[in-house]
Amino acid sequence: MPYTINELAKLSGVTVRTLHYYDEIGLLKPSNIQKNNTIKHMKKQQNMKDEELYDAFKDPDTKEYQQEAKERWGNTDAYKQSMKKTGKLTKVEMEKMKKDGIELTKKLAGSMDKGIADKEVQELIGRHYKGIQFLYDCPLEMYRNLGKMYVDDPRFTAYFDRHRPGLAVFMRDAIAWFCIKNIK
Repeated sequence: MPYTINELAKLSGVTVRTLHYYDEIGLLKPSNIQKNNTIKHMKKQQNMKDEELYDAFKDPDTKEYQQEAKERWGNTDAYKQSMKKTGKLTKVEMEKMKKDGIELTKKLAGSMDKGIADKEVQELIGRHYKGIQFLYDCPLEMYRNLGKMYVDDPRFTAYFDRHRPGLAVFMRDAIAWFCIKNIK
């Protein structure tokens, strides 16, 4: 029996965006796609629901990251700023941010052989930092700790290292170099 994406999302307990992501990476392909699904919805430029805010930044099959972030950082200014800023984004804007983030990650992976102090690498890290700053005020020390978390948390390591083995460590070190060079 064919299901609509909304029906399947409710049955499976994952978001519609997650199912679209599964389709995008070839994990779960729909048997057919109607033209009135996604395109019309995206053209409405609707604001995202709370449960969809971080879909672009987490592994697609888990909701626990969202809850974990709320439990760990929910009372911080950074978390509140991030929720406020992302809550104003449309789905199209969030998808663009996701696409831009993946593109930036690929560029960083491609530049690993140049070393962390390379001008191009540091410009890319600067763009990464600017993206974080878009979400919340992130002092350099906090940014440096974020870089450490890319290695300390195996979920981040897995994300970066699937682009290129060793990328998580490279990101940590390049972010540390960026912070050292930009502390005033």
